[in-house]
Amino acid sequence: MKIIGLVTFLVWGLVSGAEAEVIRAIYLPNDQIIPKASATKTLLKDFEVNGVVINLRDDSGIVLLEEKNPKDPFQKIEYLPQFKKRFGTSISEFKELGAHIICRFVTFKEYKYAESNKDVAVKDSRTNGLWKNNKGEHWIDPTSEVYTAYLLKIAKNGIEAGCEEIQFDYIRFPSGGDGPTKYAHYPLFAGV
Repeated sequence: MKIIGLVTFLVWGLVSGAEAEVIRAIYLPNDQIIPKASATKTLLKDFEVNGVVINLRDDSGIVLLEEKNPKDPFQKIEYLPQFKKRFGTSISEFKELGAHIICRFVTFKEYKYAESNKDVAVKDSRTNGLWKNNKGEHWIDPTSEVYTAYLLKIAKNGIEAGCEEIQFDYIRFPSGGDGPTKYAHYPLFAGV
């Protein structure tokens, strides 16, 4: 079971010289939203917690509110009704308690899109199959414009659904700590 972590975020004002607002946010992994929703609401009401971090798109590539067809990245993705149905609460209920909603968004480390769209996935130069990191996870070539458009569509829908801040994670190429990158081939990145 994942442990909920208390994370402090600084949200800087957009106006020069504005004071930063300290956000004390609780991170709710997808498997903890249901069992910890009531406790989170108590923390928001009675303590100094003033933010909630949820996975808009998690480490496995699953969008919090699953899109129907990963091959069609430009379809309409309905977030709020599915969030309420799936987790028994909604972003708006956290917001009503004064929560700043931060959505964590894992970008180029993922398997689902890679399995369905092998032409933009990082390849293994030994096998010409999909490259895997040490955990067996696939990565997408970060230079893919089609995939970047897919990510932006999800992020925009997340903002429309109530995410006040998007925290992009794994917005990079795989590194040595991820696995044998000397065998990683980027099909869209010229010169590699």
